[in-house]
Amino acid sequence: GSVLCKTHDAGLPPFCNLNLGSDDPVWCTQEWCYVDHANCSMAASKSRYFEGVDNLYYSYDTCAGGTGSANTFDTWSLSGIDGTTQVIDLIQGYLQSSRGLIEEGYMSITDWDSVTSCDFSKMCPCLDCIDNIFWGMEIDLTDVGVWGPGNSPTQVAACLSQAIANTYLKVAAKESNAEGSRVGYQYFAEQETAGYVQWPNTAWCPSDSYDPRFRPWYAAPSTGPKDVVVVVDTSGSMGNSGRAELAREATKAILDTLSWKDFASIVLFGEKVKATFSNKLVYVTEDQRRAMKAWIDQQEWADGGTDFRNALFQSDEDGHGAFKIIADSVAAGSTSMCQKAIIFLTDGEADFSDGDYIRAQEEASRYDTFIFTYAIGAGAEVAFCKNLACQNRGIFYPVRDGSNLAHIMASYYRYFASGQEMCDPTFVEYNDAITGEQLYAGCLPMYDRKQPLPKHVGVSCLDLNLLETIDNMKNNSGWHDLVCKMSDVSKTCRPLDLQDCHIEQLRKE
Repeated sequence: GSVLCKTHDAGLPPFCNLNLGSDDPVWCTQEWCYVDHANCSMAASKSRYFEGVDNLYYSYDTCAGGTGSANTFDTWSLSGIDGTTQVIDLIQGYLQSSRGLIEEGYMSITDWDSVTSCDFSKMCPCLDCIDNIFWGMEIDLTDVGVWGPGNSPTQVAACLSQAIANTYLKVAAKESNAEGSRVGYQYFAEQETAGYVQWPNTAWCPSDSYDPRFRPWYAAPSTGPKDVVVVVDTSGSMGNSGRAELAREATKAILDTLSWKDFASIVLFGEKVKATFSNKLVYVTEDQRRAMKAWIDQQEWADGGTDFRNALFQSDEDGHGAFKIIADSVAAGSTSMCQKAIIFLTDGEADFSDGDYIRAQEEASRYDTFIFTYAIGAGAEVAFCKNLACQNRGIFYPVRDGSNLAHIMASYYRYFASGQEMCDPTFVEYNDAITGEQLYAGCLPMYDRKQPLPKHVGVSCLDLNLLETIDNMKNNSGWHDLVCKMSDVSKTCRPLDLQDCHIEQLRKE
């Protein structure tokens, strides 16, 4: 019966037997059939349900009747429904499906070290990719691809790709078209190894420096909204061992963990505050991120002495320290109104009294601020950095010269991800690393639930662009309401549930 158009998935596990009503994936009640892909002009996906079978394809569009399209937006349009008023629920259902399969995959394998082999399709090279005029590159719309650092996907990513493919390919078969005329992806990145899984498979070989965990679509949805002040020592000693350039790139990497729901500013200090990007926190939109990075490149990063007090407390016409920026931002409403983080880097030494520590604790408590400190090089004041972080619910990181400072500092968000289980998607706007296309994505973190405190293991996203072009959405009357809803759900503060024992464990890591 599978060669006939029927609702073959209806009532079947893992997702179409839960009786969730409107929260069921829409493909549960959609008719489909297997097709001869070589002779089918409709959108189709490769089946991953039968191990060892590599040439089996299915299609929803073939069963869509006179319309020839199973795409949900097309169905809504024919019914006179403005799809922009419904799309958030659609995205939520698809992301929850992905979450369930990925988390089930983690639960089913108790010892990842014992996993020896899982079949998967590589992105680099993509053996079945063909040129697509809309994407300007070679892609395979029927399959998912896997990539890992050094172009060597780990078995974790490879085996998870099997579970991920089952839902990604169903969504693609239902929502995309045979031409692939809409540039939009489904994708997952894994926390421990930076393994990456994507539909469609593409002939894309990222650079050695690419790490999906520090893309806005990954880091920002892993936590709730936050305010971040990056405080960087730019005294003369930062010119040693390439520290100034490492600090410059690390500051940019931190900005890449933020999105439109977050606020940030930057303080560069020596004996006094030498420069601030803004005396109040600013929204980190794509345009603002570019402006902040341009400002970073224009500054002097190694000159003068060091004063920790001014970096934190200065409040005069010459400059504002971190706490002054936070206080003024809260007073002006230029804040997420959620948790705040000061990310503090130094390679030097300076006086900081018991009274200064008490003042820092009072300010941090008043504004719900966590302090993360980084001491780079052998001459850095370790005791100061450790005390400042540990007294203010943060983590201290000693960093050797020449280390990957950008990776170390940009990983601060994992602290918040460890204590904030995200139940609703976050929506982010970003530019595609492959095509440069402006994309709007709904993203949801995944968790390993074998432990009492669920462990953050990755993020799965679906681009709205896959469902309909953004230009067409903007022509609908519900577009502005959609943007408001995406903003509201993304900017909701999330409680941080981290006990002292959990924080200590994070410090050991």
